[in-house]
Amino acid sequence: SHSDIVKTQWTQEWHDLLREKTKKINTVFSNRPIRFQASFKNIGGIMRLQYEVKDYTKLPPCPPDLVSQISPHLEKLNGAEIRLWKDHTFVGGPKGWLNNKMAEWEHNNSKAQGTLYVKLKHESEFIPYPNFSEGRQDYWTGFAIDFLIGKLIPGFKDLQGHVTGADHQLDFDEIQ
Repeated sequence: SHSDIVKTQWTQEWHDLLREKTKKINTVFSNRPIRFQASFKNIGGIMRLQYEVKDYTKLPPCPPDLVSQISPHLEKLNGAEIRLWKDHTFVGGPKGWLNNKMAEWEHNNSKAQGTLYVKLKHESEFIPYPNFSEGRQDYWTGFAIDFLIGKLIPGFKDLQGHVTGADHQLDFDEIQ
């Protein structure tokens, strides 16, 4: 069961077994838009089950009443620019906007949290968000988008992976 798998310590044997099982399931249900992903190791060495969507156009459309409630908020993110300012000078490293050169330096040395800066579509200046806490992550931009959606949409909750099968939740009482 899922609850047993996510309590189990990752091993190559478990990985190989689950890879074969997910391959079979994905073959049997090849027409489904949401499929198991063959990536099973989680932080702390425990097992995980992960899903993937290779073609989002095969998913059912968002219900129109939900679109009308969240689209005005999400529109604010269209055309937004996001950046991370980092300062490694205290350990002899670079200071400035995160770019490929700084990311390579971090890969070889150490990562800093940094400060998220955002310029929304109709704004003229970047606004700092010092309470953004995912600047050390390789995929910080996805975390930044979740963070910004949480700031823009009333009732949006980032569940931070603590709820099986859900990353986010909307509290419709707060939206309306």
